[in-house]
This record gives sequence, structure tokens and C-alpha cells, in this order.
Amino acid sequence: MFNWLKSAILRGMVVVLPLGLTLWLLWWFGTSTEALLHRAITLVLPEHLYRPGMGIAAAVALLLVAGTLVNALIVRRLFASGEAFLDRIPVVKTIYGASRDFMKLLPAAGGHHDLRRVVLARFGDALVIGFVTRDDAAE
Repeated sequence: MFNWLKSAILRGMVVVLPLGLTLWLLWWFGTSTEALLHRAITLVLPEHLYRPGMGIAAAVALLLVAGTLVNALIVRRLFASGEAFLDRIPVVKTIYGASRDFMKLLPAAGGHHDLRRVVLARFGDALVIGFVTRDDAAE
């Protein structure tokens, strides 16, 4: 009876936790974006013209502008200079570098998709998640 109960609870956690975490992160991201950009929007627009959701719409617009500008040569050079600066700051270098490397795994604009598959590997007693980016490891 106890093993069945434990197994049912663990199966429930496997289903509910990823869904709950995803929903919570989306809610957190949406409310944080809305709150942050609400202040910026109300600097330009009067408060009475502000409507809920304008912050998220502004975030999407900013991402669209940033994605378009990054194609310009001057912006790419400025961006490279900014990355070089961030790579010299000890703690920032670690966080920014890891997030940049992870984002490079995702396909952008139909480009090359570096992420081949996700694997579970055992190191001693621990299980770790790994990302396979190449099938041949000749290098």
C-alpha cells in the first residue's frame, strides 16, 4: 500500500511540477515585464491611456527591433564590443556566457540547429542532463 502511494505521488509530481513551474515562470515573466515596461510607457503616455498588456506588447516590439537591428553591421560591431566588455567582468562573464551558449543551441530564423538531442548521463551516483550538439567528436 505504501509503495503504491509513494509511486502515485511521484508520478503526479512528474506531471504536475513541470506544468506548474512552466505556468508560474510564464506568469512571473509576464507580470515582471508588464510592471517594468508600465513605468517606461507611462513616461511617454499619460497614465489614463495605459491599458493592461501594453507592457508585453512593448516587450515584443523591442525584441522585434533588436532582432532587426542585429543584422546591421554597425550594431553587430557594437554588440561584439559589449560582449567583449562583459567577458572581462568575473561573475557577469560566467552568467552571460552560459546563457549566451544556451541560447545558441536554439534555432534562429531557420538557421543551423545545434541541438541534436537531449540525453541523460550518469556520473557516479548522479544523473545529469546533457545536450548533444555533434554526432562526431573528432575534435
